Amino acid sequence: MNRNCKSCGGRIRYDIKSQKLICENCSSSFGVGDYGSDNNNENMDCDIYACSSCGAELIITNTESSTFCPFCGNATVVMNRVGKIKKPEVIIPFEVTAQDAVAKIKDKFNHGFFIPKVVHPEVSNLRGIYIPYYVTNVEFDGSILFQRYYKQRYYSHRRSGYCSANWVTTDASKKLNDDFSEKLEPYYFDKFKTFDEDYLLGFYSDIADVDEADAINTAKTRVTEYAFKKMTDTVPLTQKMSKSMRCTSEVYDKPITAMLPAWFYTYNYKGTPYTIAVNGQTGSVAGGVPWSKAKFFSLTAALALIFMALMFLVIYLTINSNMIMLYIFLCLLLGLGCFVLLYGRKLFIDSNGHNRLFDMIRSNKVASSSALTKYVNKRQEGQ
Repeated sequence: MNRNCKSCGGRIRYDIKSQKLICENCSSSFGVGDYGSDNNNENMDCDIYACSSCGAELIITNTESSTFCPFCGNATVVMNRVGKIKKPEVIIPFEVTAQDAVAKIKDKFNHGFFIPKVVHPEVSNLRGIYIPYYVTNVEFDGSILFQRYYKQRYYSHRRSGYCSANWVTTDASKKLNDDFSEKLEPYYFDKFKTFDEDYLLGFYSDIADVDEADAINTAKTRVTEYAFKKMTDTVPLTQKMSKSMRCTSEVYDKPITAMLPAWFYTYNYKGTPYTIAVNGQTGSVAGGVPWSKAKFFSLTAALALIFMALMFLVIYLTINSNMIMLYIFLCLLLGLGCFVLLYGRKLFIDSNGHNRLFDMIRSNKVASSSALTKYVNKRQEGQ
């Protein structure tokens, strides 16, 4: 699957900005498909590399020979075998450049009082990966009944719904945590292309290892959970005591296999690897960063001590009938409260009303490499 320049024999890669193939040596450009890929063949030849640390397998095409694993950050990724894999049907090419991805990561994670200054992505640290996906169309039809007996009265709420969900994406890589891949969504399929190997030049490609039947079940589960949540949200909270559900979820087309783009950045903090990913089409960022517990508890303790000192001072002045000083310190106390409310909100709450600290803790659970490579490690152990 490697390609050499027709002009000078140099290495070529897919250029995101021009959407063409560019020679790294002489800058000659070629269109996608100019190398005559055999689109009638369902399989493609590829060099499969393996990470000696986590066991991840990747296809690496026309990239550097000395590289590292984007899932766990290990620097020892070696040639494993030459193999054949089945071609996906469609692909969404990269639209976000490595420079844009670096800027988006810095914009999201280089701000915040509790975030350690450990996220320093550079273009050379990022790896562009095409992730295998199944794309499924699902029809849902169901109902839910809530019942409650309260104060000698019987309450009943029934909700029914039907929906047709198109382009439901489920990742086909067991190495990638499902929660993590869902945070990368959505991808927009109005810009998909018929698959051509030329799009992979200069990028990594993950290998699909999820069965189609498992992907269908995952898609049906996601649509069912979404539909029931929408119906449940219309019922008053006090009436949600007991419930019975009925539903059918059916796939009305064979799932499409697709390759979808993402940039990966892996770094270590105090011996724990973390992974941040950027949607290669939309630029949305998934992942998390460690938070400084020392800063959090130090700030909490400092505010508590200041508040307690002011309260004791207020009590002392009240006992000694020093009303002028009492008013001064009450004003100081009020000012401190306003400062905590205004500045503290910026520390803990973002512009969308989300709790920064809680979101950070939740994101870290799926951003650590153990979440991304859990299945691979189990497989290596023979489980």
